[in-house]
Amino acid sequence: VWTSGGTEALNLAVHGLARGVRRIVTTGMAHPALSASIAAVVARLEGVERVVLPTPRGAAPDDEAIDAALGPDTILAVSWVNHETGTIWPVGAWAERCQRAGARIVVDACQALGKVPVDASPFDGLVVAAPKIGGPAGAAAGTREAILEGLAAVDLGGATDLAATLRDAARAVAGRPRGAVLY
Repeated sequence: VWTSGGTEALNLAVHGLARGVRRIVTTGMAHPALSASIAAVVARLEGVERVVLPTPRGAAPDDEAIDAALGPDTILAVSWVNHETGTIWPVGAWAERCQRAGARIVVDACQALGKVPVDASPFDGLVVAAPKIGGPAGAAAGTREAILEGLAAVDLGGATDLAATLRDAARAVAGRPRGAVLY
């Protein structure tokens, strides 16, 4: 799924995989776009809790904490490479733990792309952003069909909507289309 940036791709990934979950597990070191998306899902969906795993002095959560937080009604939503410290976390191993527990995993790989080998296949959702590898601003992607399962894009309006789009065009950033409304 091509998006207007890493933030939109993370939002789509988390919201798209959130149907039927009871818990979204993350860390205190997640990128603000990931944290905000999780908070929005928790606020929107009744009965969904947010679990924040400890990251002592920036270290990755230990395997026992991850295992204890996972279940079949869980999403693990984490960053592969931290956006401030550059810490690389073992998301491949975490994907295996998720698979054994019946949980899903969404990985923010925006900082990882071009720095470590990236293979999207172990993950239910993986997000990358073009500017991190010298590409244009306003281009990112979220992988995996599972992201689309829980989404319904809505483009309401018609002529009035088109007029608003044209009126706002002068203020728009090139390559950044308006985002979809998620329900």
